[in-house]
Amino acid sequence: MTHHTMWPLFFEHLISITWACSVTVVLAAYSLDMVMAIYHYLVATFIDSSVVLVDLENSQDIAGTLTTLLPEFSGIIIGTTCMLQMLLSMLLDSRYDQKLMRYYIWIIWYPLGFWIINMLTIIVAIPKTLYRKSGKRARWVSPDRGIGK
Repeated sequence: MTHHTMWPLFFEHLISITWACSVTVVLAAYSLDMVMAIYHYLVATFIDSSVVLVDLENSQDIAGTLTTLLPEFSGIIIGTTCMLQMLLSMLLDSRYDQKLMRYYIWIIWYPLGFWIINMLTIIVAIPKTLYRKSGKRARWVSPDRGIGK
């Protein structure tokens, strides 16, 4: 236990991995649900119109499936808080860069992009780490960019 100060960082990393895996499972389930809803809609519309009568009684329509990823109250609060924090930081930095505020409308995509890149990196790295050769060290190998030739 010589590096006991690193344990919080380790647990934070485990939580990030758990988050990435759970979001991947949720997105996969949502995608499968969307494909099935579109399939049932196409079958009911173009192949067998009698399926519509049965499906409308027992399941939701395709429009109900498409709206499940829209933000609800908590998502609106989180998005608004994010936008206010970004506005404050941009106002503080605007004295150094007067044209900074023109990017405000696009700033909401930064956390989403960061989370998606983080999630994809973890999902790609887990199998590579688990199935690498035993005893092989993990090291960064910089790609050759042709510099110095």
